[in-house]
Amino acid sequence: MTDEQVVQTLLLEVHRCIDVAAEESVAKLGTQRRQPAPAEGQHDPEALLVYPPDIHLSPEEDHALRSIQLSTAERSAIRKLIADGCSRAFFDFFNLVDATGDPEVKPPRETWLGAWLVAPKDDRDRELLHDGFFESYEEYDKATRGRRP
Repeated sequence: MTDEQVVQTLLLEVHRCIDVAAEESVAKLGTQRRQPAPAEGQHDPEALLVYPPDIHLSPEEDHALRSIQLSTAERSAIRKLIADGCSRAFFDFFNLVDATGDPEVKPPRETWLGAWLVAPKDDRDRELLHDGFFESYEEYDKATRGRRP
């Protein structure tokens, strides 16, 4: 694959990921549990959230989301709202990569020059972004505690 093909593939997949995330998020609203909720601290296979890591809905929040009954129009509107939020996150990330935006959590001392993701030449061991994603949340949480809504 050429670099241009890799970039085009990633951009198309981002749009697919946004569609899937929005659809799956809306599908969770109004879903009833198949089994009773586990005790606090136990793994919940029917959890509505996976992000942020180690953050769970309270029983009241879980019940509120599972009790929602949406019309087709409401479901469509919420799906569009979620897709918009996902797209903003990706767009901001791409601005960081392109150096048309600057990091805010831990700004570098020197000028931010962006980043470039390249296709690997082979399947040798390398750091994987998806592995570091959830692992990096704790550092993000510490760096932004008190500054987030």
